[in-house]
Amino acid sequence: MEATMQSLPVRIEFVETREKVQELLPTLYGMVVDGMIDVQDTRMMRIFLGEAHKWHGEPLDDAIVKKLRMEDMAGATVYRGILGFGAKRHTHEGQSFGHLAHDCPVMISITDSAAKIAEAVEIVEGMLQDGLIVISDVEMIRLAHTSPTTEVKDARTAAR
Repeated sequence: MEATMQSLPVRIEFVETREKVQELLPTLYGMVVDGMIDVQDTRMMRIFLGEAHKWHGEPLDDAIVKKLRMEDMAGATVYRGILGFGAKRHTHEGQSFGHLAHDCPVMISITDSAAKIAEAVEIVEGMLQDGLIVISDVEMIRLAHTSPTTEVKDARTAAR
């Protein structure tokens, strides 16, 4: 089992400012011996809405994630907030007098290519009646190892 796990690929992704990425690249290039570093200019879309929002009787955040998945987006993550308010100044809160409220603030985050995000904006605009869509330019770095380096293998063998 351990021998099989040592040969599995490892993938690390992070989103950071262009300046920070440029600062980190020399260090990353020195660390990646057997693998690849992939730096991508991408866009991030964040959708802000309330948990009580619906789409054809289904929670809107669920419906948006399902639709984006059908459109082959790279991925989406839904975050539930504790407290927030929007343009209409309506407070969205997670707890009300010790009871769970049904209108927590929700944020959906999607990172993909500029073209895919443009497609996603059109989709979400057709579904979102009250909320906010924010688009940001981000730089994504994807590191993928095909196998651990020799030094790592030697350290694992010595530890046995």
